[in-house]
Formats: sequence, structure tokens, C-alpha cells
Amino acid sequence: MTSRRILYSIALLCSVLFLIFYIGYFSMFLLLFLLCLPLCSLLLMLPLHKKLFCSFTEQTISAACGEKAVFHFRLQNHSHLPVGQIVLQFSCHNLLTGEQFHKKLHFPATANGVLELPVVSPYCGRLELTVEKLTACDLFGLFNRKILLTQRQAFALILPQIPSLQIFTAPQTEMEGGSAEYDTHHPGNDASEIFAVREYQPGDRLNSIHWKLSEKRGSVMVRQGSLPLPAGPDILVELEKAPPKLLSCTAETALTLSAALLSARQRHRLLWFGGNELHSVWIDSEDTSAEAEVGLLSAQPQERAAALASYEQVAAHPLLYVTSGTVHSNLLPENAVVFSCNEAPEESSGNHFYFVQPGKIAETLDGLQL
Repeated sequence: MTSRRILYSIALLCSVLFLIFYIGYFSMFLLLFLLCLPLCSLLLMLPLHKKLFCSFTEQTISAACGEKAVFHFRLQNHSHLPVGQIVLQFSCHNLLTGEQFHKKLHFPATANGVLELPVVSPYCGRLELTVEKLTACDLFGLFNRKILLTQRQAFALILPQIPSLQIFTAPQTEMEGGSAEYDTHHPGNDASEIFAVREYQPGDRLNSIHWKLSEKRGSVMVRQGSLPLPAGPDILVELEKAPPKLLSCTAETALTLSAALLSARQRHRLLWFGGNELHSVWIDSEDTSAEAEVGLLSAQPQERAAALASYEQVAAHPLLYVTSGTVHSNLLPENAVVFSCNEAPEESSGNHFYFVQPGKIAETLDGLQL
């Protein structure tokens, strides 16, 4: 818009000089014409107030690292007057890595249509896009008018490219004590937790008979025990403040470990710190894996090892500790396996200590024996 105004000022100055050196009707009409142009353009823009609307067609989109995440805006013009160029100023913030940038884009005039806003991020995470200013220019680019926005924010989930790996772990065992989780679809032999009550069938144990309910219903009813779920490993993700490349590598390493365990039908738990609390998701299906992925990629890095400080290990759960910061060995359980994401790996401090470099996750994790 500034360049258009400069060009108009130059044209107006030239017309004034032309009137000075060439006295006649033509030079006078030319000057009057140039003076009326911005006035007419402004009068055409005034009725557009509260008649231009723009909104996101989707609140959340997704794309892979390095690929375009395309936001779509639907522009609606409820007046019959033409609209000039559309100018969009926005900021984009990666919640996981802290990466942030501002941009300004120009779109051609459209009466009613969809504007495409492509964003590319080399790192995984959840992108928060905020529209700072959206204006429509007049036909000559001299004046602008704000476009009303029903939504100013949208999100893009930038997913890491998870390689297909094999990881070998020890057989899962049932949890000890009363803190076990139970299968909600299949009965078992744990009498401490009732799965269901049903009618007696030949072969049922006598000590499983529910005498009070049997007397009330007039038929023999038995209690079915629950099936304890095996205790899989815990993947604890420590998003300590670090360069974006390392934070992205940390999340990608944790999700790669989780995907490998899921493909091997190993039920496990993914934990991370966010919003002043430790989040935990049991992963035993594609749905729970997707839920954990969204949560982890939306987490923000912490100043210190908050996840490890808040973690309470259950005895039967092996711990896989993935960190982007300093490894606090004094806080780790003895059987913990550490994955330290670092660009310049140092010497390993034990058989259960691995350095993971960005871009070399598959080489480090494939065939891992835990």
C-alpha cells in the first residue's frame, strides 16, 4: 500500500507541474481526475464495513515435518462492491520447540472464495497460527478496510516421520499389589476386582457364588473376576529447554519408541510434563497412540527436569527416559534406560545409556534390546 501511495503522489506532483508549464483544459482536467480518484475509491470502501467476513474452514490441520501445512480462509463479501487486494499479517508459534516467526502475505481480489495460507516447519510440534491483521485494499491500493474475523487462531499438528523399527523387550508381567489396571472387555481370575455377575454355569467354583444376589433373584449367580493387564514400560519424556532441533528429536524419539512397542503389541505408558502437571496415557491401540501424540506435541518445554521430578515409578514398570537436557542420574531408578538427545554425543555412561542425534534416530533405535 505504501508503494501505491508513493506512486500516486508522484503522479499528482507531475500533473501539478504539467498544469504549471502547460496552461489549458487538458492539464486542469487531468489534475482534477487524479484528485477525484482517491475520493471515489474511499467512497467505494466505506459501505464494505461489517460486510466483509473471513473465517478458517478448519480449526486444526495436520502435516508431516518439512511438508506444507495449508490453512484455508473463507472470504465472504456481502456487498456488491468490488474488493481489491487482501493483505494478511500473521504470527506462527511452535508450542513444542518455541520456534516463532511473523509473515505478511498478499492475495488477489476475490468476491467470495477461499484463501490458502501455506506454512512449512522443519520440526514437529503443534503450530499456533494467530492472525494479527487482515485488511482489504481498494482497487487503487490507497486505502484499506479491516475484515471481520470470527476466529483469529488455528492450529497445525506437524507430525514426525516415524520409521518402522523393531525393539525387543523383556516379557510383560502382571502388576503386583492392588494398583493394577484391568481389561474392560475380558474376564479373568482376579477375585479382588469384579468384572461382572452372571448366572451359574457348570464348572464355576462354589466360592464365586454371590449368595445374597442369588437369594434375591431366585437363581444361582456367580461373580466373574477381572483380568489384570500386564505392566509394560513407561516412556517418560523430559522436554527441558533446548534448541528446536533437539526438542523435536526428543519428541520424535519418544514417539518412535512408542510406535515400535505398539507394533510389537506391548502395552505401555507415555508420560510428559505440561500445564504444571504430569500427563499419562496408556497406549494399547492406534486411537490411544494418536491421543498421546497430540498431547506430547502440544507440550511446552520446561526450565528444569520437571517430568522426572514428578514421576513416581511403579515397581513392575521398566522406565525409558527420553530427555533433551541434562541427565540427572541421582533421580533415575537403577533399571532406567536413558535416551539423551544431543547433537554432539559424549561417551556412554553405561549399558543402558544411549545418545540420539537428530536425523539418526532409526540408526540408534533399530534392533534395540531393552
